Amino acid sequence: MAGTSRLWLVLLLSFPLAFQATEARGRTHGNPVRKVVTMLQNMVKKVEAEGVKEQELFEKFMCYCKTGGGKLDKSIEDAKAKIPELQSSVEASVGKKTQFEKDLQDHGADKAAAETAMAEATGLRKKEAADFSKETAESRAEIAQMSKALASLEGGLASAFLQSRSASELQRIVNAKEEMAEEDRQVLLSFLSGSAGQHESSPVVGILKTMKEEMAQGLSESESTEAEATTTFNALMSAKKKEVKACTKMTE
Repeated sequence: MAGTSRLWLVLLLSFPLAFQATEARGRTHGNPVRKVVTMLQNMVKKVEAEGVKEQELFEKFMCYCKTGGGKLDKSIEDAKAKIPELQSSVEASVGKKTQFEKDLQDHGADKAAAETAMAEATGLRKKEAADFSKETAESRAEIAQMSKALASLEGGLASAFLQSRSASELQRIVNAKEEMAEEDRQVLLSFLSGSAGQHESSPVVGILKTMKEEMAQGLSESESTEAEATTTFNALMSAKKKEVKACTKMTE
């Protein structure tokens, strides 16, 4: 509005000068007063229109200052009200993050423990399987030697048997049997060395049959134990593999 007032003042001050200049030109060009008046009227209309626009802008600005300030205050109050809620949310998120990190560490430790147990169980199973394979091979070979000896003795071929390599092998087996009764051991060793007469082969046959039965029973028990150990190992490996898979999934 102040700009409009200043413009009017300029126009009023310049009007006499413009009128005089126009009058002077009018003496040579004929009455141009009407043109000047029309021009001034147009300028007045333009100035008035600009003043209206300035007034509208001023009113809009004042309205914004009144309403915008209230909205801004309300927005600030709403933000302040949300601060405790946001703080609680942040604290809850931090707690969850801490728990997730602990869970991740626990799952990693469980997976590592399961893999270690699998490796140890596999190593032990391989050793047990190797020992079983060696022991059963020896037991089968010893049972086979006793079967040959019994076949020879029961067939009346004691003399030929004592001269064979099988007699020496049987003597080695008898010496190695720690759980054997010492009396039976001496009877067999005396016979196998040729110190006893061949007519004493009957008690030898009885002792050998007993030894063969005990060895066969021991072999059967070893095979049963090996089968159970294999089943237990497979079950353990299956469980540990599931555990590793579950830990891996939880970690991911």
